Amino acid sequence: MNYEFNFNTYNKALMDFFLNKDSTLPELLLELVKTNNVDYHTFFEKLQTSEITFGMVNTETNIPKIIKGNSNCHLLKNDEYAIGYTFNTSDVNTVGTFLGKFTIDFGEGEKLIVPIKEKLFIHIQ
Repeated sequence: MNYEFNFNTYNKALMDFFLNKDSTLPELLLELVKTNNVDYHTFFEKLQTSEITFGMVNTETNIPKIIKGNSNCHLLKNDEYAIGYTFNTSDVNTVGTFLGKFTIDFGEGEKLIVPIKEKLFIHIQ
């Protein structure tokens, strides 16, 4: 598969996501970047039947904070799709910087790790 995801522009900071300690909002969203070789409707249908999980590891200790958090897929508007994770209070009870990633399991051994090109840093302050 040849897909690209980009950090949600609504959060204003490229690949750096900031949360206050004990705050579960806003939701973390990564949008699918439109490229010439992606059939968005087919991809969205595949996402709907896929298992999407989110993981987060402390960058200083290398200890996982979230291992397989349930994630979801969103239709934002007019063929714009995103995958997202809503934090719960136990996810954000520790101050620090974490490396995050989504795993999309399409089944039959086909998986996609997102983000693809950059690292996603989650800063809990």
